[in-house]
Amino acid sequence: PVGWRALNVPQMMALSPSEFEAYVAQRIFARQGYAVVNTPDVKDGGIDIILTDVQGATAVVQCKRYRGTVGAAVVRDLYGTMHHTGATFAYLVTTGAISDDARRWASGKPIELIDGPQLVELTKSDGIL
Repeated sequence: PVGWRALNVPQMMALSPSEFEAYVAQRIFARQGYAVVNTPDVKDGGIDIILTDVQGATAVVQCKRYRGTVGAAVVRDLYGTMHHTGATFAYLVTTGAISDDARRWASGKPIELIDGPQLVELTKSDGIL
């Protein structure tokens, strides 16, 4: 639905994966002025949302509705996907935690990692990344 209200992590966990992707697309990225395209759920190649900014640069978003911790392997895969698609930036958005190893691996790379608590804060505010 358009006009999602801000949700907490348990409410996000209750969404289907498709609903969670739509929520992230609309509640965070569309509100920042990105053109947002949700990719089909099957065979999405690890990309859940494609963003285009006003200059025409693209970014890829991977959404993980997890209870646990996202590790470095997921971030490495996302980085490879970003390069493969020609995107200039990538976002990993999860309801869970992000391991220290994953954060170290992403450091200095064009990847933004957003964990559950940060996601809740972004959706409450006007969520400028």
